[in-house]
Amino acid sequence: MPAIISESYHVEATDPGDIVIVVQAPGGGMIRFPVKALTVDKTIDITPEYGTGSHLSYQLTPGKIGFSGTFRVGTFVGQGAVEEVTGGNLRLPGENKEDLVKALTDQSDEGLPLYFDIEIHDRARGSGENSYGEIRELIEAYRYCMLSGDGIDIGEPGTTVTRAYPFVAMRREPK
Repeated sequence: MPAIISESYHVEATDPGDIVIVVQAPGGGMIRFPVKALTVDKTIDITPEYGTGSHLSYQLTPGKIGFSGTFRVGTFVGQGAVEEVTGGNLRLPGENKEDLVKALTDQSDEGLPLYFDIEIHDRARGSGENSYGEIRELIEAYRYCMLSGDGIDIGEPGTTVTRAYPFVAMRREPK
């Protein structure tokens, strides 16, 4: 029997800035930041089953399930006192610019990846000093992630420097 959907759905997050990523880093640390871009793919190995009497498959059998993706952040994610530079722009001091990479990789073992979790939360929008950017309800979570690399994209003058973090996850909530 086909499913009948009687209610309508709408897209709520129309801008990546509507989404906040919370990374549960190894050792219990938590890093929150607005995402510039996030892509995640779920793959399922499907194997056709064949029998005798026909050249066509009679069944499809699902197999291994995997999750892989990439998140991009603008410039650098770090914590600490910011410095004001020309034009009123703010920047992090050099030692704090790679806090995210340091939290997700073992700096004492050639930068090998560590397990971490990614939580995707809705982001509060509104007036007031503390209402913008606060995280709200959990939308989706990726558990037991590891970085499979990282990269930097420095574009033309006037564009934002972006960092890309490809990852592989073992679990997704909801499944």
